[in-house]
Amino acid sequence: MRTENLYLLFRQELEKIMVKDILNLSTVEEIKSGGNVVGFLLLQNKYIDGLYVLPEYRRQGLGRKAVMDYIKKHGMPKTLQILKKNKVAMAFWHGIFDLRLIDSSPIDWLYHIDGLKDVESEA
Repeated sequence: MRTENLYLLFRQELEKIMVKDILNLSTVEEIKSGGNVVGFLLLQNKYIDGLYVLPEYRRQGLGRKAVMDYIKKHGMPKTLQILKKNKVAMAFWHGIFDLRLIDSSPIDWLYHIDGLKDVESEA
């Protein structure tokens, strides 16, 4: 078996073990469409820790609406961490926020959120 496949199996097992701990330490705000839960916004200490929308519900404005609702409820987040290889997330977050690079690692970028782009008129 290839190392990459073993690593994926390792991550799956680890996440199964830790999912309750992660969810207990986080606030999960459900993203719904037509009464169905189709995604979530994962928050830790008023920090956006994750956003996920099922692929078949993407590009419908649901994630953007969840972020805007978060801002109305909790205020503007200060920083945002984005995985370098997640091009979809990169485009999504750059479409919502004016971001300034603070730090970089081999895996991700850490940005300061300078402000909100004019997305209210698009929602």
